[in-house]
Amino acid sequence: MQEIKQLVATGKLQDAIAYCQVRLKKQPLDTDIRSAYIELLCINGELDKADKQINVLTNQAPETAIGGKNVQQLIRAQQSRVDFSQGGATAEVFSDADAELNAIVALQVAIKDNHPADIMSQCTALEAARYLHSPTQPRDLDDSLAGYLEVLGTNGKFYLVKFSQITMLEWQPASSILEQVWRRVHIDIENGPSGDAFIPLTYLSSQSDAEKLGRETDWQPINQAEDGGLIMYQGVGHKMLLIGESAVQLTDFYYDQENKENHDNQDNQDINIGMSSQAELA
Repeated sequence: MQEIKQLVATGKLQDAIAYCQVRLKKQPLDTDIRSAYIELLCINGELDKADKQINVLTNQAPETAIGGKNVQQLIRAQQSRVDFSQGGATAEVFSDADAELNAIVALQVAIKDNHPADIMSQCTALEAARYLHSPTQPRDLDDSLAGYLEVLGTNGKFYLVKFSQITMLEWQPASSILEQVWRRVHIDIENGPSGDAFIPLTYLSSQSDAEKLGRETDWQPINQAEDGGLIMYQGVGHKMLLIGESAVQLTDFYYDQENKENHDNQDNQDINIGMSSQAELA
């Protein structure tokens, strides 16, 4: 296990996966290695393979059934996240359909169909709707997300939560390889549920090992500027937020009701954010 952790720490995701595969050929009943292999597959985006490996693991070691089921639920939620980004599955939300929701749904279809004009118009509509209702709230620097936070439910559902709906967000320390990328949080949502969930720390378009492990952030255009129009960008790597005039990593952001009330009562003031040991990448 130490070798796997070292490979992950140095950003070598593919090497860590290959190491697990070699070890499992020699020791197929090694539950620790198989568990790590499953988590690495999830990070690499090989969700179907990870799901099948969980079935192998739980058949070999029935005592892992509860933990395996929990990861399978997160895999279901992550698959819905992927499907939504491709214009497929509908995300769960905690508000009625409005201009902001309509824009982000239409934007996913425009990106899938590679319609530059529609991408620009829907990105513009998404940001305009966000700014109209919550101009001082954080927003994702990824133009395809703007005022929404992606959340993986422990019930297997994928949620889009507006930053303006969050009344508390507390990061929990990463207790596994997977939680370095899908981080457990305690979240309270206005007029919605309260409890534990998982937040993906990296953008779906991430390709390199460093991006998938959240070791870096970069931006790629999703449209071409036409007739003086704007270029819209999607992120790769670790998610970044714009808070006031500051760009910060997603894990640098926390929220509680006191901060929210203080912020709501102060026009044009920065949101009270900070760093804690729970808000750092493991």
